[in-house]
This record gives sequence, structure tokens and C-alpha cells, in this order.
Amino acid sequence: MRNVSRILSLLIGLALLITACTPQATSTVMPTQAVEPDLYLNILWHQHQPFYAIDPETGLVSAPWVRFHAAKDYVDMVTILQKYPNIHATFNLTPSLLRQIDAFNNGTRDIVWEMTLEPANQLTDEQKTYILQRFFDVNGKIIDNFPRYLELQQMRGGADTNSIAAAIASWTPQDFLDLQVLFNLAWTDPDYLAEDPLASLVAKGSGFTEADKQTVLDKHAELMAQVVPVHKQMQASGQIEVTFTPYAHPILPLLVDTNLAQVAVPDIKLPTIRFTHGDDAIQQLQRGIQLYEDHFGQPPRGMWPAEGAVAQYTVGMTARAGVQWMVTDEGILANSLALDFTRLAGGVPMNATALYSPYTVGKNNETVTIFFRDATLSNKVSFDYSQISSQEAVSDFMTRLHAIRDAIKGQPAGPYVVTVILDGENAWEWYQNDGKDFLNGLYTELSNDSTIKTVTSSEFLALYNQTPESIPDLWAGSWDSANFTTWIGEDEENRAWDYLGQTRATLEEYLNGPKKGQLPADQVETAYQAMLAAEGSDWFWWYGADKDSGNDAAFDAGFRETLGQVYDALGLERPTFLSVPIIQPTPVEPDVALQGTFTPTVDGQLTSRSEWMNAGAFLFSDDPSTLEFGFDKNNLYLDVIGTLQKDFNIYLKIPAQSTGNPFSENGQVLGFYATHRITVRPEAGAEMVQYQTWDGSAWQTVTSENFTFAAGAGDLEIAVPIADLQSTLDAGDSLQVRVATASDLYPAGASGRMLVPDLGRTTWVVTVSDPANDDHGPGSYTYPRDAVFKPGVFDLLNFQVGYDENNLVFRFEMRGRVENPWGSPNGLAIQLLDVYINTGTGANPMMRNGRNTALDTGWDYALSLAGWNYGFFTAADPEKASSAVPVTIITDPGKNMIIAKIPLDAIAGDPTTWTYVVAVMSNDGYGINGARDVTAEGGQWALGGAPVDKNHSRIIDYLWQEGSTPTQEEMLSTYTPSQSDPGSLTAADFPQVKMYRIP
Repeated sequence: MRNVSRILSLLIGLALLITACTPQATSTVMPTQAVEPDLYLNILWHQHQPFYAIDPETGLVSAPWVRFHAAKDYVDMVTILQKYPNIHATFNLTPSLLRQIDAFNNGTRDIVWEMTLEPANQLTDEQKTYILQRFFDVNGKIIDNFPRYLELQQMRGGADTNSIAAAIASWTPQDFLDLQVLFNLAWTDPDYLAEDPLASLVAKGSGFTEADKQTVLDKHAELMAQVVPVHKQMQASGQIEVTFTPYAHPILPLLVDTNLAQVAVPDIKLPTIRFTHGDDAIQQLQRGIQLYEDHFGQPPRGMWPAEGAVAQYTVGMTARAGVQWMVTDEGILANSLALDFTRLAGGVPMNATALYSPYTVGKNNETVTIFFRDATLSNKVSFDYSQISSQEAVSDFMTRLHAIRDAIKGQPAGPYVVTVILDGENAWEWYQNDGKDFLNGLYTELSNDSTIKTVTSSEFLALYNQTPESIPDLWAGSWDSANFTTWIGEDEENRAWDYLGQTRATLEEYLNGPKKGQLPADQVETAYQAMLAAEGSDWFWWYGADKDSGNDAAFDAGFRETLGQVYDALGLERPTFLSVPIIQPTPVEPDVALQGTFTPTVDGQLTSRSEWMNAGAFLFSDDPSTLEFGFDKNNLYLDVIGTLQKDFNIYLKIPAQSTGNPFSENGQVLGFYATHRITVRPEAGAEMVQYQTWDGSAWQTVTSENFTFAAGAGDLEIAVPIADLQSTLDAGDSLQVRVATASDLYPAGASGRMLVPDLGRTTWVVTVSDPANDDHGPGSYTYPRDAVFKPGVFDLLNFQVGYDENNLVFRFEMRGRVENPWGSPNGLAIQLLDVYINTGTGANPMMRNGRNTALDTGWDYALSLAGWNYGFFTAADPEKASSAVPVTIITDPGKNMIIAKIPLDAIAGDPTTWTYVVAVMSNDGYGINGARDVTAEGGQWALGGAPVDKNHSRIIDYLWQEGSTPTQEEMLSTYTPSQSDPGSLTAADFPQVKMYRIP
């Protein structure tokens, strides 16, 4: 029967496609009358917080997010349903969340709570620094609701060291007191802000007292105490079902075997240590279920596996744990059964009946029913609907739901259920009024629609009168692109898995190895609990370049602290590798920028006044006082200036190697993995300087006839052959450097970055200039008002394309500084650049989502360049970066340049025959595909000057030579304004820009 259903699905899809291509008459759609629903809707809200590290000295939780989301989301998301008795929904409460709610209710507090209670007139400079850095960690839309909060943010300026120091010097105790209150008020649901006692504080607005702090915190404590009881009460009423996730929110398949990552990505780079601990996966399941039973007095029926991560290997253990059903993403179903869910007219997927049916996975008596979420509808709520009005969002959701209903109504093998799953906490801060208008509107529409009925998964299975089709081999993947690359594969992620594997191997000796029984059982259990916490997915989520929390270093410290607690519990000294950050500090730029290549005479003295004039330089506060550097085609040159009477080492890291030694000779953490070392021993005579490489276990002295040095009075000049470092070094590559004395490291805060200039190895074949001061889009756009958006940062001046022996190279020169105020891993933070290339086909006329711009001839390949979420794209798959084509991004702040490289064979053909579009936008990690919004009025974080429509371009500058017609301004302003969702429009509805063709 199900095969017949699939055939019918294909016919439905064909009919929808034909309908989409046929002009339709406009008519008013009348409500459908039905006794029984034509379609079921299964909504699951996922409520989760990871285990946050607890400071062993203070007992304080390192982050406030459990408390903040309880005050803003967890209670009201459930209680809102009391107004809509016909709406049934599922809430997934993770064990890591429940454990931390319990801890709070038993007296544990977080660091923000304590920083809030500190009397404002007694704050130390250290406490003031923390407050100024962290008490603005809230969405700008929420800050805008509190005029005094916005005023304080503007008074602070940026979050950089100089701005913080200036604020500490100028702020009054009242300023800090107001900030302490407002930060906590901002993380409170609007319903509670509208009621006393908080309504009085909102009306007061400023001039708060110390007692006002306690008023807000008391409300937060009250709401924390309500989270579990209100879910328990609503589940008992039958209106909601509460589900669970394995204990620490782990990627369960990767605990079983990290090699399962190769199922979806065969060539993925894996950790050095293969992690295979299925016993931990079983414990994560069992402990999650036990915690659920402890809170709700019954075992759970359903499970949302952390991140929707599933695999055939985890089904059996899930069934044996007693789980009746679980949910994951449609991408898993598509890969498991080779199905295509491309959306057709109205957002209806191909093979619709297949997507909206439950399935069985497992074998023999160890089976679990599985549902697959509609990714499009789920992501619309998560990411897209916050960009439009609540009324439009509700209308779009219902229209899509009705289209699905009409497509599958009456089909055999039903009934059918649309499953929508998303975070129940993180989306709402991006909506107006914390999403209340959207949720009330949606629940009202669903309550009044007799053709659609909301159910929980358990309720649907109770009415489902047939045996679900079996999936013989469940695909190994997650909700995110049906693979595990968010949590494994990048260097940082793999190193974290290696840390995890090393720690787990030590613990295994006490669990099942030769040291079993040597320690009390409770001591080993404490270590095991820390181990399970370290296996949570959230640590790995923030590692690598694909995700950014805004404070990744804190998560890194928390992960290593959690691993350290395993050793503490076992009574062991923490291993040194845990002192080495996985997320290395962002290298600092030279105090003096490198001006170009030069060749000094290595003789230990200043041969001529111009000899080191083009050098870059790091300036230190001690001896040595200066490290100058430079390059020519053959060598890296270093000039160390100081008294040079004490021993020191110069550590280097080449970009081609991710392994090395993270420690100096004296045990200092370098902040990078050093691959090369230059030792300087002033008393050693001819052996004063030695050049060494790290072989994986020790430093080995290199004998090289081209390595030279010369010492003079307070001056040591060194030439290091590039061939001995990394023969492929070229323009845009970066070397890291740090000088280590017996007691200090220089630069002090992090390693220094030495950017390799153009060594003449790149052949430039395309050079196009762009006018200065045209960074205004269609002519009216203005920059956001925050201080980080300095003049000219979006103004493109020059674009070049070239190639070297291995790479296709793209170079961009900006009028303003290319700075990194948010600490991106590649140095690019503020700008977002797209390059679109037509090699002859021009298959796609639309730029990537979020740009709101079309091309006159279409594109075949594209690069999106940003600090995070960058990649290489094809016209056939414009929203998914190609894993087969790595993109390297390098910034040169001294020259206001951005360089990008891709493998030479990524695009076949002659670059001089291609046509190009280069678009400059503002990078916003929460914008659609990273593109910052342009509004009419602008704001601290929003561009201004946009017309009042939904389809204006987000491009600020566009590659187009001066004097060309039509102008940039004319192209970006020529279109028919629309108030429709941009996702429903075609290329003809957006501004059309011309591609640049080489004359």
C-alpha cells in the first residue's frame, strides 16, 4: 500500500508543478468544512541548556542562561496554551536543563546573579569590567524596548579594551546600578513585565535602587520554581506531552563510534583517537529516562535525540531503554529511502505523503516508531518569520499548511501528520514582543480551523490504524544537513574529541580496567558524571569556524574544566593538555604594519636607514623591546632589538600544519601549536642561534645552509628560508610568532600574526576598480550607528582575480579598515562579501537568500566570505556550501585587504573569460545567510535608508566601474516594491544588476 502511496505522491508533485507553471485566476478561498480533520499537526518545542561549568572556588554557575530562559521562555511557553484548550503540543525538557533548574531551586546561583547583587558603589574595576562586557548580552530588539538600557549601551561604546576602560573611568555608580537591573529585566517575559511588581520598575525606567535588584531576582526565582510543576500539571491535563533527550544532550551515534561521521561525509577528517563507547551512550539514555521519571512520576514515551542525531546503531539501545517513539529531520528520511523532498507550489514537498507518515526502525522486537520533521516549516518559525510581521508570519504558516492539506487530503495510507520541531527558547528574542503576537495568532488560527488538528506524537499513534512502514537502514546524521560536521571534522572539534578520548581512556582504567575497585564507588561515580557531562553536544557545537557564540572561549574553558573534574574525582593531577585552550586566542596584529617585500643584509646592524623601513613590528614592554619582520621571495627575516643578554626563544607556527608543541620551554602556554623554534643563547658564541622543528615528540635542530643570523650591539638579524618553513607560503598566508623569555611571553595577550605579502608567485589576470564613497547601496543606505561600523568598511575599491600553482585567488581592497572586533577565526567580522561567477551557463539568476538581488545573466559558482558560515556554492545548490571545495580567507588590516583562495581545479576555464559580480554587505550572524537587515530608520545594529518594502536589496556596495551605465544606484533602486515574503518572490521582483565582463 505504501508503494502505491509513493506513486500517488509523485503524481501529486507533478500536478503541483504543472499548477505552479500555469497562470491562475484570483479568487477568495472559503474555509473548508469537515467533521474530521484532513491533516494533523505535531508541534514539538525543544527546551534545552547545556551543563554550564561551576567554579570550584565560588560555587557559581558560569552562565545565567538557564535562569534567563526560565524567566523569559520556559514557563510562559506552556501557560499560553491554557488560553487555547484545543491546541496540543509537545515540550522536550532535556535532563541537563532539569538538573540545573533543580540546582538553582536548591540554592545554586550563577555569576550574573552575584554580579547583580554586588552594591554598585562597591564594585571593583574587575567586576565593572565583567558587567560592562557581559551585561549587554541580549538582542538589540529587546534593548530598544528600554530607553535607559539603549542609552547605557551607547555610553559604553564598544566592548574593546579601550572602550571598557573609558566607561569604568566615566560611569557613575547609578549607571552601573541601572545596568544591573535592566539586564535582568530584559531577560524577563513581557507578560511578567506588564504585571507588578515588575511593571512599576519598567515604568520607572532608570534611577533604580539596590532593593529593585532583589525585586527582579525574586521574580526570576519564582519562575524557576514553576518550570517543572507547570509542565507536570499540563501533561496531567492531557494538553501537552513532555519528552526527553539523553542525559547530557550528546550526539549519541558519535559516542558509539566517531567513524559514523563518514557515512554522510566519507572524506571527513576524523580525530586521532577513535571514540567508541556505546556503553556511555546507553548510560546517557538510561540516566535521562531516570531523571524524567524522578520529575514526572512516569517513564517518557517519546524522545528528541540531541540535535536529531540518529543512526541504525543507536536504534536497538533506544528500544531497549523503553522509548516508544522518536523524532528527527526530514534529511534523515530522504537519505534513508532515497527520497526527494524538493518544495513545489505552496511549499508542498515532493513525496509529501512519505514525509508526513510515521515509520518503524529497528529489528525483531527492538523497534521504535520515528517521525520526521518538516524542515522548511520548522526553519520558517526558527529563522524567517521574525523578519516579517506576526500577521504575515501566521498567514504564511497557515497557507503552507493548507497547501499540504489540500495536496494529501483523501490519499490512501493516511492519516498524515506534519511534524514541526524547533527550539522553544532561542527564536523569540528576534520576534517583536518576544513572539507573543505570533504564537497567539497561530494558536488562534489553528483553534478555528476544523480541517487541521494539533496532536502529540503519542496521540497520533493511538489513532493511526496501520503498521508504519519499516526503514531497513536508518541514515547516520542529524537535523543539520543530515550529517555530523557541526560537531566533528574541523581541527578544533577533532582536538576536543581527542581530549575527550584521552580522558575517557583514563577513566576506563577505573571502570573496567586494572584499577577497578581501587577507589570508592561514589568517587568513580562522580568522575563518570563529569565524563558524561563532557560528552554533551554543545561543547562541540561552538568549536570550529561554523558556529559562534560570541564567547566561545568561555565554552572552551568550561569543557576543559569539566574534563578536569574527572581527574579531580579520581584523585589524579590534571594533565597538562587540559591547560591548552582548544580555541586558540586570536593572533594580534603588528603594532607597525608590514609595507611590502624587502631584502635586508643579515649583518647584525642597520646597513642603511631604509633597510628595515618596510618591516612590520611588534613592540614589547621589556627586553627584547622589538621584533621586526619582513619577507622576500626566499626568506622570512626577523630583527630582534634589545639588550639581548638573556636567553629566549622565538616560536613560529606555519599555516599548513595543525599539530605542534603548545608549550614553551618553561611550560608557558603559547596560545598556538608551535611548529618551529629559534633558540637564542647569548653566551653560546657560534651556537648562539639554533633553528629547530617539532617532530611530534621533541625539538630537532635543523641544519640548513640558508639559515643565517648575525648579532650586533642590541640587534639580532635572522633569515629563515621559506623553503624550510613551508615551501608553498604565499600572499595571504599567516605565520604566528611569539617570543618566550624565562618568565614572559611577547606579544603578551596572544601570538602575533605575520601576514605574508605578495611574493610574486600569484599571477593576477583580472583587476577591476570601484569608485570610492559609493557604499550607500541604491544611494540612500546609511551605516549602523554602533562604533564598530567605521567609515568606509563597506566601500570596495579594488577587486582582483589571480592564480598560483595550487589556488585560484581573489583579492579585495576596502576603503575602511578590515577589523575583527568580534574575534572571528579568520579575521573577517564586519564585512560579508559575495562573488558570483558566470563561466558560460548562468544557471541561476538569483543571488543567495538574504541578498534580495538578481543578476541579469545568472551565475554558475559563488563564494560567500565572512567570519563564520562562509563557503563555495554552486548554482544547483545555492544554499549549501560545498564540502569538496575548501575556502581560505585571510585579512590584512594594515592594507585594508581581504584575500580568499580556493583550489585551482574548483572552477574550470579561463578567469579572463568569466563575468563577475562582487557584492558587499554587512555581516550579521543572525541575519538571513549572514546578511544584515536594512531598515527605513536604521539603528545601532541595522543599516538605514531602506524603502518601506520587503524586496529591497541588502547590498551596500557593488563592483561597477565609474562611468558605467546604468549606475550602481540605478540598478539597485529599479524594481517594483512588494510587501510579500521575499521567499515567495521570483528574480523579476528584485533589483537586477549586471555582471562585470572583462573588456
